[in-house]
Amino acid sequence: MKMINVVNGPQNASAVILGCMRMPALSVPQAAEMIRAAAAEGINFFDHATCYGDGEAETRFGDAFPLTGLKREDVYIQGKCGLHFDRMEFDWSRDDILSSVDEILGRLKTDYLDALLLHRPDLLFDPEEVAEAMEEGVQFRYLNAPAEVVGTKGKVTGLKVEIMELGEPDEKGRRKPVGTGKFETIPVDSVISSIGQVVDWGSLDVGDLKTNPKGIALADEKTRQTAQDDIFVGGDVYTGPKFAIDAIAAGREGAESLHRFVHEGQLLVRGRNLRHFDQLDKSNVVLPVDCFDRPARQQVAHDPKKAKTFQNDRITFTEEQVKAEASRCLGCGACEVDENRCIGCGLCTTKCEFDAIHLHRTHPDANKMRTAEQKFLYIGPYAVKRGVKIVKRAVVDTVKKLGD
Repeated sequence: MKMINVVNGPQNASAVILGCMRMPALSVPQAAEMIRAAAAEGINFFDHATCYGDGEAETRFGDAFPLTGLKREDVYIQGKCGLHFDRMEFDWSRDDILSSVDEILGRLKTDYLDALLLHRPDLLFDPEEVAEAMEEGVQFRYLNAPAEVVGTKGKVTGLKVEIMELGEPDEKGRRKPVGTGKFETIPVDSVISSIGQVVDWGSLDVGDLKTNPKGIALADEKTRQTAQDDIFVGGDVYTGPKFAIDAIAAGREGAESLHRFVHEGQLLVRGRNLRHFDQLDKSNVVLPVDCFDRPARQQVAHDPKKAKTFQNDRITFTEEQVKAEASRCLGCGACEVDENRCIGCGLCTTKCEFDAIHLHRTHPDANKMRTAEQKFLYIGPYAVKRGVKIVKRAVVDTVKKLGD
């Protein structure tokens, strides 16, 4: 079994984690046998959550563990809290976390957790933004399908929603929400519809462009060229919702392809930097990677007076924070020199207005280099000498012709 070191967490833990969500279906002896079987295979990491059987999974594990013969220090137990199905909301308040942890420890019959995770509504949500929304009193209502906007005299007074429930799993195990026939009206004074996004291709879609059912373009992974050969894509229209840096990278690749496309005879693939990188395995490192050789990310402060308004409540960084955050930059403006094309002429160093380009000689004894400002001091004597030779040769040739 492969073992990993979790950053700021368990060390030498199994890479495979045993989820205990289905443990309530087992008897205590069966649960104990499952734990022993997992340990025999090298699995020492067990995952729990308060929502697994409404805490029943933790209770069953706590009753079964003493029967396994294992020591508490031989296993790693991970707990999760923050999601409450009984009231269909997330709660990350200090009081709820503390009370949840006390209940978890009691059900597991242990004095400590090796890791504690907080449930969040969606993997793409920014935890900081979710926390801000909760602090401002935003309600997260799940399995509520808008059915009707209620209003009087042209003004909105409520939003009628149908209470949904999860249906039977399909062939892929997914449970689709189905209506229950029960409705609830939520009092509101305004409604902002934000149910998703779709790509609007407009006049660009002339027939050859191919997209998936969501309107996302199908294109070559390396060149970003679509089936419509003069259309190159990048960003959300190609990947769907993703990070800005991915769109920037795609724009760079697309620009390279466009440059080649408009120059007749050039191939889109040959000679490209395919940018294959081996990603750092952050789960198997000893030192913290978030701030190993640079300051930690600066935390944004918020003005509580603007918390429930549409004004920006973020407080500007101090000068020290700005400098610390800027020092984290990896240097996106760093230039990469293609050694197969650079001839070392040094012309780029004279054209850069910001003096950002410098040449460093790898083999200083191989030849002599002069700065561009001093080139005529060294080229001049050679040019005069060469000119004299040319004139002398011309005179000699003329004399020979006259003699003949």
